[in-house]
Amino acid sequence: TSWIPLDFNLRGTQFRNIDLAECQFAGSVNFGGATFSGVATSFREATFSGPLTSFREATFSGENTWFDNARFSGELTSFREATFSGELASFREATFSGGRTWFAGASFSGRFTWFDGARFCGGRTWFDGARFCGGRTSFDGATFSVERTWFDRAVVRSGARLRLPKLV
Repeated sequence: TSWIPLDFNLRGTQFRNIDLAECQFAGSVNFGGATFSGVATSFREATFSGPLTSFREATFSGENTWFDNARFSGELTSFREATFSGELASFREATFSGGRTWFAGASFSGRFTWFDGARFCGGRTWFDGARFCGGRTSFDGATFSVERTWFDRAVVRSGARLRLPKLV
Protein backbone atom coordinates (compact mmCIF):
# COMPACT_ATOMS: atom_id res chain seq x y z
CA THR A 1 0.00 0.00 0.00
CA SER A 2 1.34 3.41 -0.91
CA TRP A 3 0.20 6.76 0.49
CA ILE A 4 2.19 9.20 -1.60
CA PRO A 5 2.78 12.01 -0.63
CA LEU A 6 0.35 12.27 2.28
CA ASP A 7 1.40 13.31 5.80
CA PHE A 8 -0.01 11.37 8.77
CA ASN A 9 -0.35 12.63 12.33
CA LEU A 10 -1.27 9.56 14.40
CA ARG A 11 0.17 10.92 17.63
CA GLY A 12 -1.29 9.21 20.70
CA THR A 13 -3.32 6.70 18.67
CA GLN A 14 -3.87 3.21 20.13
CA PHE A 15 -3.19 0.33 17.74
CA ARG A 16 -3.82 -3.37 18.35
CA ASN A 17 -2.36 -6.06 16.06
CA ILE A 18 -1.55 -3.58 13.29
CA ASP A 19 0.05 -4.83 10.09
CA LEU A 20 1.61 -2.09 7.95
CA ALA A 21 4.11 -4.41 6.29
CA GLU A 22 5.33 -3.21 2.89
CA CYS A 23 3.55 0.17 3.24
CA GLN A 24 5.22 3.16 1.63
CA PHE A 25 5.09 6.47 3.48
CA ALA A 26 6.44 9.33 1.34
CA GLY A 27 5.18 12.16 3.55
CA SER A 28 5.93 12.88 7.20
CA VAL A 29 4.55 10.28 9.64
CA ASN A 30 4.03 10.97 13.34
CA PHE A 31 3.33 7.94 15.57
CA GLY A 32 4.70 9.85 18.58
CA GLY A 33 3.14 8.75 21.87
CA ALA A 34 1.15 6.01 20.10
CA THR A 35 0.54 2.66 21.80
CA PHE A 36 1.04 -0.61 19.92
CA SER A 37 -0.34 -3.73 21.64
CA GLY A 38 -1.61 -7.22 20.88
CA VAL A 39 0.15 -10.26 19.51
CA ALA A 40 1.90 -8.55 16.58
CA THR A 41 2.88 -5.12 15.28
CA SER A 42 4.45 -5.26 11.84
CA PHE A 43 6.24 -2.62 9.80
CA ARG A 44 8.23 -5.30 7.92
CA GLU A 45 9.61 -3.97 4.63
CA ALA A 46 7.85 -0.63 5.14
CA THR A 47 9.43 2.41 3.50
CA PHE A 48 9.56 5.78 5.26
CA SER A 49 10.95 8.42 2.87
CA GLY A 50 9.24 11.61 4.08
CA PRO A 51 11.20 14.32 5.90
CA LEU A 52 10.05 13.15 9.37
CA THR A 53 9.26 9.71 10.78
CA SER A 54 8.51 9.84 14.48
CA PHE A 55 7.83 7.07 16.98
CA ARG A 56 9.03 9.35 19.79
CA GLU A 57 7.65 8.23 23.17
CA ALA A 58 5.66 5.43 21.47
CA THR A 59 4.95 2.30 23.52
CA PHE A 60 5.30 -1.13 21.96
CA SER A 61 3.84 -3.56 24.51
CA GLY A 62 2.60 -6.30 22.18
CA GLU A 63 4.29 -9.68 22.04
CA ASN A 64 6.17 -9.08 18.78
CA THR A 65 7.21 -5.86 17.03
CA TRP A 66 8.86 -6.12 13.62
CA PHE A 67 10.65 -3.43 11.62
CA ASP A 68 12.63 -6.07 9.68
CA ASN A 69 13.90 -4.80 6.31
CA ALA A 70 12.20 -1.42 6.86
CA ARG A 71 13.79 1.57 5.12
CA PHE A 72 14.09 5.00 6.78
CA SER A 73 15.54 7.66 4.46
CA GLY A 74 14.02 10.97 5.60
CA GLU A 75 15.93 13.75 7.32
CA LEU A 76 14.82 12.67 10.82
CA THR A 77 13.83 9.25 12.16
CA SER A 78 13.02 9.24 15.85
CA PHE A 79 12.42 6.40 18.30
CA ARG A 80 13.56 8.73 21.06
CA GLU A 81 12.25 7.63 24.47
CA ALA A 82 10.19 4.85 22.86
CA THR A 83 9.46 1.81 25.04
CA PHE A 84 9.68 -1.76 23.75
CA SER A 85 8.42 -4.16 26.45
CA GLY A 86 7.03 -7.08 24.45
CA GLU A 87 8.74 -10.42 23.93
CA LEU A 88 10.51 -9.32 20.71
CA ALA A 89 11.59 -6.03 19.12
CA SER A 90 13.22 -6.70 15.76
CA PHE A 91 14.97 -4.27 13.40
CA ARG A 92 16.80 -7.01 11.44
CA GLU A 93 18.21 -5.77 8.11
CA ALA A 94 16.55 -2.34 8.58
CA THR A 95 18.26 0.59 6.84
CA PHE A 96 18.56 4.05 8.40
CA SER A 97 19.99 6.31 5.68
CA GLY A 98 18.53 9.70 6.60
CA GLY A 99 20.26 12.66 8.19
CA ARG A 100 19.53 11.87 11.85
CA THR A 101 18.39 8.66 13.58
CA TRP A 102 17.40 8.81 17.25
CA PHE A 103 17.06 5.90 19.68
CA ALA A 104 18.25 8.12 22.55
CA GLY A 105 16.49 7.27 25.81
CA ALA A 106 14.67 4.30 24.25
CA SER A 107 14.00 1.32 26.51
CA PHE A 108 14.23 -2.31 25.38
CA SER A 109 13.06 -4.68 28.13
CA GLY A 110 11.68 -7.64 26.20
CA ARG A 111 13.27 -11.05 25.95
CA PHE A 112 14.86 -10.34 22.53
CA THR A 113 15.99 -7.12 20.81
CA TRP A 114 17.53 -7.61 17.38
CA PHE A 115 19.35 -5.11 15.19
CA ASP A 116 21.15 -7.92 13.32
CA GLY A 117 22.28 -6.79 9.87
CA ALA A 118 20.85 -3.29 10.34
CA ARG A 119 22.57 -0.53 8.39
CA PHE A 120 23.06 2.94 9.84
CA CYS A 121 24.42 4.92 6.90
CA GLY A 122 22.96 8.40 7.31
CA GLY A 123 24.42 11.48 8.96
CA ARG A 124 24.29 10.81 12.72
CA THR A 125 22.86 8.13 15.01
CA TRP A 126 22.06 8.42 18.72
CA PHE A 127 21.60 5.53 21.18
CA ASP A 128 22.76 7.64 24.12
CA GLY A 129 20.82 6.93 27.29
CA ALA A 130 19.16 3.88 25.71
CA ARG A 131 18.38 1.05 28.14
CA PHE A 132 18.86 -2.58 27.14
CA CYS A 133 17.32 -4.45 30.06
CA GLY A 134 15.89 -7.56 28.42
CA GLY A 135 17.35 -11.00 27.97
CA ARG A 136 19.34 -10.65 24.74
CA THR A 137 20.19 -7.67 22.54
CA SER A 138 22.08 -8.33 19.33
CA PHE A 139 23.70 -6.07 16.75
CA ASP A 140 25.32 -9.01 14.88
CA GLY A 141 26.31 -7.88 11.41
CA ALA A 142 25.00 -4.34 11.96
CA THR A 143 27.08 -1.58 10.37
CA PHE A 144 27.48 2.03 11.38
CA SER A 145 28.99 4.03 8.52
CA VAL A 146 27.63 7.37 9.67
CA GLU A 147 29.34 10.67 10.42
CA ARG A 148 29.00 10.02 14.16
CA THR A 149 27.30 7.49 16.48
CA TRP A 150 26.59 7.97 20.17
CA PHE A 151 26.08 5.23 22.78
CA ASP A 152 26.91 7.61 25.68
CA ARG A 153 25.19 6.69 28.96
CA ALA A 154 23.56 3.62 27.39
CA VAL A 155 22.66 1.07 30.08
CA VAL A 156 22.87 -2.70 29.87
CA ARG A 157 21.19 -4.44 32.80
CA SER A 158 23.26 -6.93 34.73
CA GLY A 159 22.60 -10.36 33.27
CA ALA A 160 21.46 -9.04 29.89
CA ARG A 161 23.55 -10.15 26.91
CA LEU A 162 24.62 -7.48 24.43
CA ARG A 163 26.43 -8.21 21.19
CA LEU A 164 28.02 -5.01 19.92
CA PRO A 165 27.89 -3.65 16.37
CA LYS A 166 30.70 -3.39 13.89
CA LEU A 167 31.68 0.27 13.49
CA VAL A 168 32.92 1.32 10.05
